[in-house]
Amino acid sequence: MIATRNKLTTLLAVLSLGVFISLGIGIFAQVSNPALYEGVSAESTKLKAKPSDLGNQNTVPRPEPSKARSEAATAAENLPDYVAYGHLFRHIGELNKKARSEELAGRDGDQFRKLYQRVVGLTNQEFEALERAAINTNKTLSEIDIRAKILIAEFRSQVPNGVIHEGQQLSAPPAEIEALYNQRKQVIENAIAELSNNLGAQRQADFQRFVDQQIKPGIKPIN
Repeated sequence: MIATRNKLTTLLAVLSLGVFISLGIGIFAQVSNPALYEGVSAESTKLKAKPSDLGNQNTVPRPEPSKARSEAATAAENLPDYVAYGHLFRHIGELNKKARSEELAGRDGDQFRKLYQRVVGLTNQEFEALERAAINTNKTLSEIDIRAKILIAEFRSQVPNGVIHEGQQLSAPPAEIEALYNQRKQVIENAIAELSNNLGAQRQADFQRFVDQQIKPGIKPIN
């Protein structure tokens, strides 16, 4: 019975909107990629700052450089496109918010809004297609997340204080949660296909190379 309670407690802890969103783009977290901020002041961005003690030798032994590079390359190669593009679209959304904030303060927001256009070398038309894909995808995913938040809250309401009592039985998580997760994935994959059509075969191949070489290596599994 104790083992069962522990499993249910773990389930309640895991079943949260944040983890649901992470599942929707894979169990991964995006880390800073300095190459994406070339020409943008580090002080002005303040986006996804890397903790100063990350990988501290006193707490977590660092792998040998060659091994670390090999593991990073393997992880990047195995990363699904929908995970990478999901992070990319979310990052574009963050950059647009930052751009608006800068403009409201009377500063130039284009250094943020057009970051990917500058880094990838996209034409105005190509960048508009990318931004449109990101905006539409983020909007749809937000609507999915709102529904998921309601379902998750209803499931967690069975245990108001997060404490499962002896003999207490919980209903299974709503099947719709998994359906929404799959829907999240499909939305991103549809956006990738639409972007590919808008860019054309050659330019999409170029952009995919950028995603493979610049975006995927900056995403790591959450252990």
